[in-house]
Amino acid sequence: MCSPIVQVNLHSSGCSCPDSVVGAVLGGGSWESTRSVDNPDSKENFRSRRRLRQNLRRHAQKLRPNTRECACGRLPGKNGASVVLNEKKGQARYAGVVHCGNVWACPVCAASISERRRQNVRSVLEWGNKEGFSFLFPTFTASHTRDDSLSDLLDSFYAALHSFKQSRLFRAFKLASGYVDSISGKDVTWGALNGWHPHQHEFWMCNLSKFSGFDVQHWGNVLEVQWIKELEKKGLKGGVGIAFKMKLLDLSSSKGIDEYLGKVGTAADLSSELVGASTKQGYKDYKTQHFTSVELLAKASAGDVRSGYLWREYVEAYSGRRQLVFGRVIMRCYKDLFGTVPGSDFEVIQQESAVKPDEKVVIKIEPGRLEAIWFYHREIEVLELVEVGRIDEASALIERSYDDLCDKKYLDSVNCLRSQGFFSVV
Repeated sequence: MCSPIVQVNLHSSGCSCPDSVVGAVLGGGSWESTRSVDNPDSKENFRSRRRLRQNLRRHAQKLRPNTRECACGRLPGKNGASVVLNEKKGQARYAGVVHCGNVWACPVCAASISERRRQNVRSVLEWGNKEGFSFLFPTFTASHTRDDSLSDLLDSFYAALHSFKQSRLFRAFKLASGYVDSISGKDVTWGALNGWHPHQHEFWMCNLSKFSGFDVQHWGNVLEVQWIKELEKKGLKGGVGIAFKMKLLDLSSSKGIDEYLGKVGTAADLSSELVGASTKQGYKDYKTQHFTSVELLAKASAGDVRSGYLWREYVEAYSGRRQLVFGRVIMRCYKDLFGTVPGSDFEVIQQESAVKPDEKVVIKIEPGRLEAIWFYHREIEVLELVEVGRIDEASALIERSYDDLCDKKYLDSVNCLRSQGFFSVV
């Protein structure tokens, strides 16, 4: 039995955003200057990625005010907040704070949730491969234009996908392949030429060892024809050789598993080559540019108004949809293997917020202090002080932030009363 907790090494990759865009998000400098090329897992690179996610979360909260995401990371939970330190890794974080758990709208929550999903999916793939199952990797997409509304496009796309899986041809495929169950992940990019590009990646767990005559290429061609028919019924189109692709996964090595993990919404970070729906990098060629949701948010935070509108459209269109879906059979197997099932996004982020066994509480944050360090943008500075062993300075910075905020609130109230005619000289 494989362990459900699997360590994954992340590797840096380039970003299609201009250096000036990401540099502005990070508070100066270019993308390349903020990461260690020689050692992507270095402390400096980890801190750069953390600061980037935090700055993006702040801007996401500005773009969508009065939503539950606006409280994410800013308020203590019912048991109070604290700063905890993993001494082995040299990494500090806030525990016991409120998190929104919105994998679509919050870069910080998306990173935590996606890493847990990576572990869940990897465990299933390793177990299935060990038990002799094979995994097919289909990708569904549809033709689109700049004028298409993302919400309308998704409604038609997933209606077509539902019809496809109810079709006689797909049922015949399941019988011919020993189909057991699936894991599916949603993905989308935006391109300046053709607009939104939604697509879905899936893992189909099949018992091909009992069907030696199964022809992957033949069934890929047959299923593509059926998929295009279903798209046309819903008012969409699909190009031959583009709308549907399917390949047999090579899971004989860890590298073979990693090659596909990130394509179903399971990436952990902005600098990872193993990239997924909410955190992966878009790509750039000589004809056009394709941006992921995170890149659109980064461009918006650097002053690109159109990117801000596009990012909001993306969040509103995907809200209420699940990023990663495990089939019922796989869920039952997962529970039998590991004694639990993959929780909801909110349950995952709640577990991530709790103090872990390998962490110790170094600073207990008193009421009002978390709001203060957020107000003055000092939350990352506090963590970095703790990580280098300057815990007393971090505590003093928290208290100074609280005192500064109290003084500001007092002066604001005095000025408000003065503007209303109080304290005037008679």
